[in-house]
Amino acid sequence: MIRRHHVRLQSISLCVAFVSALGCGEVTLTDDGRMPLACIDADLGESLGPEVFVGNTFGEQDDIQTFCGGDSAPDMAFLWTAPSSGLFSINTCGSAFDTVLELRTPECPGMMLACNDDIESLACGAFESEVRFEARENQQFIVVVDGLFFSEAGDFRINVRKL
Repeated sequence: MIRRHHVRLQSISLCVAFVSALGCGEVTLTDDGRMPLACIDADLGESLGPEVFVGNTFGEQDDIQTFCGGDSAPDMAFLWTAPSSGLFSINTCGSAFDTVLELRTPECPGMMLACNDDIESLACGAFESEVRFEARENQQFIVVVDGLFFSEAGDFRINVRKL
């Protein structure tokens, strides 16, 4: 008979071998005991509302290649968890540059689920982006904010609402 024991860890020590070096360190696990996602700049939690996050992409790397733009522009990635089941909208209305917004599965870098450049609505400027999607309660997504062209970077806003 096989017996399984579940142990809740707070952190683990990792050693990673590279071609010329060995790096070791401690990694703090997420609240539910999972490894943190390396490609995430911040966790938005279950936040809803205007300006869930306000940031700036200047000085960031081009870590994730978005599918509807973002050619070599700096980007930032966020983990977002649906607070309930339903239809949601995430947009970058109020941002200061031509944004690309992409929704991905919660792995690094994750599979693309939705991507948008230029929502062109009366409620938002012509160069902001929006994705609409169905989600289950506690379902997680990676939200990527990117610039459309090589040098597109600047102040941005992430707004999240349930439709």
